[in-house]
Amino acid sequence: MRAVITVIGKDMVGILARVSSICAENNVNVVEVTQSILQDLFAMIMMVDISKCSIPFQDLVDALTAIGEGMGLTIHVMHEDIFNSMHRPAPDSPPQGDISSANKMFCAKIAVNCENWKQCLTLRCF
Repeated sequence: MRAVITVIGKDMVGILARVSSICAENNVNVVEVTQSILQDLFAMIMMVDISKCSIPFQDLVDALTAIGEGMGLTIHVMHEDIFNSMHRPAPDSPPQGDISSANKMFCAKIAVNCENWKQCLTLRCF
């Protein structure tokens, strides 16, 4: 099992060290990390392996959130299952046939002409 940790805030010394320390203390392995500093804004994304985490997931979330608040950062931890369900690709076909007449009318109202379900989903017509 994995999780995605994001960190956003004003750049300062020790951000990566503090977040990594919490992970290490709880047997959470950092698999991948990317960070950027844009002027004085720090942004980091970590992929971590939580399969051997020594504390419940929510306790890890709470610990990282508390560290973030103490440093003036926003730290968000998302379990891989939630991340995957939010970012799954749109289906190739509708669950109930072709585009309904109501959806076609809505597409026309916003000045697009969707020919199929996938195009309507891509344009987020409904």
